[in-house]
Amino acid sequence: MTSIFIVRAEDRGAPESYICGVYPTAELAKARIAVVEGEDFGLQFAWYDEVKVGSDGADCFVANR
Repeated sequence: MTSIFIVRAEDRGAPESYICGVYPTAELAKARIAVVEGEDFGLQFAWYDEVKVGSDGADCFVANR
């Protein structure tokens, strides 16, 4: 089993989040977070969700809010 890291972000007060990338390591996800929270991209909050993935894939349910 391995993990993937889904980076999501939102603007202050926005009703939904945006998927900003999927990465094989937490370090790459954190680097993407630094970009999307930066001045040029302008999203207010960013985080990642870790999803455990096996050889048959993974079921997940990631809320949009």
